[in-house]
Amino acid sequence: MNTFMRSTGTAILIAAAIQCFTVGVLAPRLPREVCKPGVQEVRTETYPAVQRIRLKTSEGAVKVSTHEFDEVVMEATIRAYTQHSNTKVMAEQYVKTLLATEVTPEELSVVTEPLERPDEVDLRVDYVFKIPPGVALDIEGMNGNVWVGGGCGDVSVVGNNTDIEVVAPLGKVHARSTNGRIRVYEAADITDVATVNGSVYVHMMGGSLKGKTTNGAIVVNLLDPKVEACDLTVVNGGITLVMSEGCSAEVNARTSLGVIKSDLLFAESSKVVRKHALHGAIGDGHTKLEMQSMNGNIWITRSST
Repeated sequence: MNTFMRSTGTAILIAAAIQCFTVGVLAPRLPREVCKPGVQEVRTETYPAVQRIRLKTSEGAVKVSTHEFDEVVMEATIRAYTQHSNTKVMAEQYVKTLLATEVTPEELSVVTEPLERPDEVDLRVDYVFKIPPGVALDIEGMNGNVWVGGGCGDVSVVGNNTDIEVVAPLGKVHARSTNGRIRVYEAADITDVATVNGSVYVHMMGGSLKGKTTNGAIVVNLLDPKVEACDLTVVNGGITLVMSEGCSAEVNARTSLGVIKSDLLFAESSKVVRKHALHGAIGDGHTKLEMQSMNGNIWITRSST
């Protein structure tokens, strides 16, 4: 009996210690989004059509698509998280101060948090915009992915922990991320993308491309002979360039510790091959290709479709 009582007492003490650690130490340090938000609401606003939308946000995703109406529809899903129930009132008051907007005939400006956030409150605001075709976008965020659908005008996205995807833009693209992938499809104008920890994927229909990453791969598809130039740089990763039928290029490829492979025939009079470099013309040499990798391979190939 004494052995049983000692075992039971030990089990109770262990359970109590685990409970205290979980509630008192671990729980306050967990990401608050694993818990139910203390405050949650959805705001929907409609604005007259503008030429440009500027959004400055901190935590949350952004999704933009075009529609046939001559107006801008913004939906914001707000979630505020607190550690303790007695700070819920503080969170409710802070949420009331969110989404400062300013509208002119040319521009809609949205600032998610115009006031400094209390230390006791964590926040996430997810945006969905529906806009007329051709509207330009300037999106600045910290933590949250950004998706821009087809038909938007010039697109600029700057984020930190951000995956960025832009589909069929009508104008220029400028994209920057620190920890995130960047994808741009059917770009036809000047496209400038860079990330640190993430890969870059771009389909070019025209214009020019500048792509850069530190830790990741670069994969580029040249879909049209009108593409003027591609300047691709990666430190720790490889470069793959896929050329559609009819595309031609003047190639200048270099790698420090990798190898360069081309499945396409170069004009023999222009071809220069070294251990870690390849120069020469493919076809008429219209697209100017600059490709440089430090710790990775470079592969040039032709599309199978």
